[in-house]
Amino acid sequence: MSVTSRRWVYIDTSAFVKLCWREQESDALRAHLRERPLISSVVLHIEAVRAALRRSATDVAIAQQRLRRVSRLEIAGATVSLASTILPPEVRSLDAIHIAAAKLLDADLDELITYDDRMRQAAIAQGLSVSSPN
Repeated sequence: MSVTSRRWVYIDTSAFVKLCWREQESDALRAHLRERPLISSVVLHIEAVRAALRRSATDVAIAQQRLRRVSRLEIAGATVSLASTILPPEVRSLDAIHIAAAKLLDADLDELITYDDRMRQAAIAQGLSVSSPN
């Protein structure tokens, strides 16, 4: 991203599903994200479609349509290396990948959005700005 462009908002799966299906925080999240550039790792794209498959074919189509708004980060070696060091050890592996991918965006990251408490705490410990609009 160039210096003059807007910074990314990294969105994890716990937040993304609120954009697909009506949940308590959905309206606040939509308002918070309006017109902002979204990004996530390929993990989101897998988790979102897997969650939709548990619901219905219509929900799969909804998730796939909404994923078009989210730029996708592939998982590179640096992401794997950093994710394996994320503490505490109780942080789930896929959440550690999300945190590492967000952290590697460095100055291009505005904030990470998650509704997962354990992930929120681990991301804050990594020095990331984290929010959960509600």
